[in-house]
Amino acid sequence: FHYKNFLLKTPLVFWGDYIWTYFVKEWGYDKAFVSVGLSYIESNLDDYSIKELAGSLAEYKKANPDCNYEPMSKEVIKLLTNIMEVDGKIDEREEVAIEVVSHIFKETNKIRLKKMLKDSLLSVSGGVGKVLKNGVIRNK
Repeated sequence: FHYKNFLLKTPLVFWGDYIWTYFVKEWGYDKAFVSVGLSYIESNLDDYSIKELAGSLAEYKKANPDCNYEPMSKEVIKLLTNIMEVDGKIDEREEVAIEVVSHIFKETNKIRLKKMLKDSLLSVSGGVGKVLKNGVIRNK
């Protein structure tokens, strides 16, 4: 999936206005910064893959302690849905794109959770090993 494949049917003037307003009003970004960013994205749509962007964003959210993964994921899906509804309807390609992003977010969260559990278990087993080795609890 590439952005251009389904954004071509909705000109930047429609979804760009929504995105611009969202980042300026909701997040407080500078108006000029958002405008330049949207122009850059529009001129480079062929370079963007939804799967790659969603994967990168998911990894960033998981690695950044300032990001609350679940609520942020829901907010991104809500934003994408709102963007797709700007022209009054969501077509099948847009639905699929949103499902792809949602799936990537869910899978990344599962993978990170498994890694956290594994790391925690290794940490606990290492701690138990040290206690046994140092003689606090004698190993018989």
